[in-house]
Amino acid sequence: MTVGIPGAGLGGLFFVVCALLTIPVELVRTVLGRSSKARWRRAVHHTALATSIIVVLGATYWCLHLILPIARTTTHASLSGIPLASALMTLILVALVLALAYVLRLVLGQRGRGDTRDS
Repeated sequence: MTVGIPGAGLGGLFFVVCALLTIPVELVRTVLGRSSKARWRRAVHHTALATSIIVVLGATYWCLHLILPIARTTTHASLSGIPLASALMTLILVALVLALAYVLRLVLGQRGRGDTRDS
């Protein structure tokens, strides 16, 4: 992850992963008959935001790579796995947090109530 670029940290990645999971979750809810147009609108909205964040971050990294000469030399030298390893570690951490939240919800017996109001 890159320090100083909004959306590139743990919080931004957490939002992107959760937002991208809204479409599969709504597909399951639709099959089970527990979805609504308002929920689908929200899911599409969050997925569009997450996709926009990914596109803008990609463009930002690309622009920084073109503008900063030092980024060109250090990026090629560090492509041996360090940036990829840090991104994978962050993704694993996000997955663990999401899995822990799901397990706790199951253990505590507090199933989602599925609020269908459009707020």
